[in-house]
Amino acid sequence: MRRTARREHRRTMPRREHVERRRSTWERTRAMGEKATSINEYLDGIDPVFRPELEKIRTLVTELVPSVEETISYRMPTLKYKGRALVFFTASKKHMSFYPSSWAIEAFAERLEGYATTEHSLEIALPRARVLELLENPVHRPKWLRGLMLHEPIRGEDGQVGTESRVVFEAGGKTMECSETITRLEPKDLHGIAPDRVIRYEREIVAHGMWNAARERLTQTGPDATLWASENEYRFSGPMRLAAPLLRRVFVKQTGLVMEDFKAFAERGTDVRDCSD
Repeated sequence: MRRTARREHRRTMPRREHVERRRSTWERTRAMGEKATSINEYLDGIDPVFRPELEKIRTLVTELVPSVEETISYRMPTLKYKGRALVFFTASKKHMSFYPSSWAIEAFAERLEGYATTEHSLEIALPRARVLELLENPVHRPKWLRGLMLHEPIRGEDGQVGTESRVVFEAGGKTMECSETITRLEPKDLHGIAPDRVIRYEREIVAHGMWNAARERLTQTGPDATLWASENEYRFSGPMRLAAPLLRRVFVKQTGLVMEDFKAFAERGTDVRDCSD
C-alpha cells in the first residue's frame, strides 16, 4: 500500500506543478496589463500560448491600416487611427478577446448586417462587485435608463435566467413597450467570483417589428476597474425592414448612450432624471 501511495504521489506532482506554473503565468499576465506602457511590453508578459494569435491580429490590422498608432488603453493593447481607438485586444486566463470600436462597426454597418458585433466597450472606475450591485438593483434602473417607466417581471424572478419582463419606455411624448427575456447568466452565483472569471449576461428583447439579442460581458481589469463590453444583434420585420440600416445605427448609438449614462451614475451618482435632454 505504501508503494502504491508513493507512485500516485509522484504521478500527481507534475500536474500540481503545471497548475502552479499556469497560475503564476496568469498572475504575470494580469500584472502586465496593469503596468505595461507599450504593446511589446504587454506581449512580453503574457502567457506564450496566446502571443502568436495576438501578434497575428496586430500584424493584420497594421497591414490593412498602415497608419495606425500603437498604445495601451483600458490596460489593453490598442491600435488607434486618426487619434481614435480602432481595435483593442487582450489575453485572459483561458481566452483572448478582440474589441472593435463602435465607430468602426458603424462605418461598416451594412457589410456586417446579419453578424453579431461588439459595438461598445467602456471602463468603469469601480470594482466589479460594486458594478454588479448597481446593475442588479432594480431601484437604480430609472437613474441610468432614460425614459424608463416600467420594468416588471411577468414570468420568473428578476435577474434569473428564463425570466420574462415587461419593459416600457417614454421618449418624445411616445411610449415603446417590449418584452425582455434573460437567456444566459454565467456564473449563476455572482458572489465571490474569481477576478479572472468573465461574467456573461444575455437578453432577448422583442418589440413590434424588432428583435434584439444583447450580450454583455463584465471583466475585472484591475482592483478598481471593470470593462463592460456590449454586443448586439438586430433583426427587423414588416415595414421596419425598409429602414433597417437607419434603425440599426440609431439603436447602436442608443446602446452607447445607455452605457455612458450608467458609467456616470456609477462613478459620480449622476441621475438621468435630473439631466436635460
